[in-house]
Amino acid sequence: RICGAVCTVAILFFPMTVVAYEGFGSDTSGAYECAEVTTFHVTSLEDSGPGTLRDAASSECRHIVFDVAGTIFLKDEIKVKSFTTIDGATAPESDGEYGITIRKFGADKDITLMELVLVNDVIINGIRFIGEGTDNGKDSLSLIGCDRVVVSHVSSGYADDGAIDISWGWGWGDNDSPWANRNITVSYSILHDTAKAMLIKYGPHHNISLHHNLFARNRERNPQIRHQVETLEFVNNIVYEWGVQDGWGYGLRIARHDPDQNLSGSLTFGGDGYIDMNVVGNVFIAGKSPTPKLAIQFLNIDSGNGDLGDLYFEDNIYPPEFSAPSSTIAQPLAVSDAYKVTTQAADKLPMGLLDSVGPKYRTPEEMEIIDLVRGNFGPRPNPPILD
Repeated sequence: RICGAVCTVAILFFPMTVVAYEGFGSDTSGAYECAEVTTFHVTSLEDSGPGTLRDAASSECRHIVFDVAGTIFLKDEIKVKSFTTIDGATAPESDGEYGITIRKFGADKDITLMELVLVNDVIINGIRFIGEGTDNGKDSLSLIGCDRVVVSHVSSGYADDGAIDISWGWGWGDNDSPWANRNITVSYSILHDTAKAMLIKYGPHHNISLHHNLFARNRERNPQIRHQVETLEFVNNIVYEWGVQDGWGYGLRIARHDPDQNLSGSLTFGGDGYIDMNVVGNVFIAGKSPTPKLAIQFLNIDSGNGDLGDLYFEDNIYPPEFSAPSSTIAQPLAVSDAYKVTTQAADKLPMGLLDSVGPKYRTPEEMEIIDLVRGNFGPRPNPPILD
C-alpha cells in the first residue's frame, strides 16, 4: 500500500507494534487509543508547512513517523495534542545525521521546544532536544496537566530551563482532576549538560515513574521534587557528575514538607506538601563533581513543618563521601503489578542500562557521555543500533 504524508487506518486492520513500556504511564497506547488512527509521515524538516512535524502534531489520533532525518529548527513551540504517538526511531539512517533533533531557530528565541498542556494518551519516543544552554529561558520538553504519558528514549541537553519538566496544571482549563500531572513514565532517556535538568513541582502530582534514565553533567535537579507528589518511583537511574558547570550542584533533591502556596491571589498549588517516593536501585556517580556529599539533598522549606514524606531507599550506590539516607517507612510504597518496573540490582545497572539509553541513533557526544559513565565500571562493547 502506497500513501502520501497521511494514511488513515483502522486499528483493527493495522495494529500498532506493541512496545512494552513500564511504569505508571504504561497504560496508554498513544494514538492507538483511538478507534481510527492516522499515520502521518513527516517528509520535511522545515518549521511549518505540509509534511512537517508541526503539521503532524496539529490533530489528535496520529501516529507520527519520519521519512527524513536531521534537525528541525523551530520558530515557535510545538503543542502536542491528545492521542498522539511521535516515533523518532522511525527516521532513516543517514550519514552525519542522528535521527530527529529539535532546536530553536536562533538563540534569541525564548520558546519551549515541545509542550504537552492538558493532554492525555501521548507517547514521545526517540526524539532529541537541544537548547542553547542559557539557563535563562524555557523548558525543552514540558508536561503540564497531563494524564497517561510516556516519554522514552529521548535525549535532552543544554536546556535553557528544564530538559524535561513535569509541573503545573492543577485547576487549569478543563482539568477537573484532583491532580496536576498523573500517570507519567519517563524512561531510557538522557538528560545532560543542563543547569536544571528536571523539575517536578507545582502539584499535586500522582503516579510518576522515572526509570532507567541517565542524568549526566547537570548542575542540579536530577530531578528536584517539591510540593505534593503521591507515589513517585525513582528506579534504576544513573546520576552522574552533578555541579560541574558552576562549582556547585547536587544530584537528587527532595523537599521536606512544602505546603500549599498561592501566587497573585489566584493560583494555588502544592496539595498536602509531602513527597511519597521509592528510590530503588539507582547509581550516583560523583565523577568530577565538587559536591560529592550532595548526591541526595533534602530541601528545607521555611513555610513547612520540616517533616519528610513517605520515603523508601533500597539498593542505591552512592559516592563514598555521602552518608546514605534512611527510609521514613519500613516497606516500599505499594505499586500494583501492572505498573511495577523491572528492576536490576544497582551494581549491575550501568552495564545493562548504558547500551539502551537514549535515541536509536546516538551522537558522538552522547556516546562520549556514556563512555565516561561506563569508565567507572569497565570497557564498552560495540552496542547494536537500538530498536
